Amino acid sequence: MPNSSRILLISASLTFLHFGAAGYSHINMIRDTTVEAKGDSIYLDADEMAQYPGGMDALAAFLANKVQYPARARTRGDQGSVFVSFIVEKDGTLSDIKIAKGISEELDQESIRVVRLFPPWIPGKKDGIVARTRFVLPIKYKLQEVKKLRRRDWH
Repeated sequence: MPNSSRILLISASLTFLHFGAAGYSHINMIRDTTVEAKGDSIYLDADEMAQYPGGMDALAAFLANKVQYPARARTRGDQGSVFVSFIVEKDGTLSDIKIAKGISEELDQESIRVVRLFPPWIPGKKDGIVARTRFVLPIKYKLQEVKKLRRRDWH
């Protein structure tokens, strides 16, 4: 099928923005809710999880504006969800950005590129204290057929 008959849809599955212990077990990552790293805990299920500035709608808008469907992935028909894992530090910056579950080299790298563009987040809290939290963000890539309109359908 020629590329001109396809459009691309890129979205974030915002209902799964952060995963607690149960969510991680589904993608075979971490099962505990706290991880020690460099003497500082990383919470997977904090009392208040970190948030993208402006909330879910702002995150969706950012992704819609920044994610580009790589041409090679589009040509091959690669689609699905790339799960990007990262830590939101106490100052809101992101670290340890990596692919938790990928699709292809091109889509994985595009997802990491876009997450690296994020502005600082509002950090999470555990027991009322600012804490490091881990997020897993699914970024969905989908190619969709474009229906060709017949001349009589133009009205």
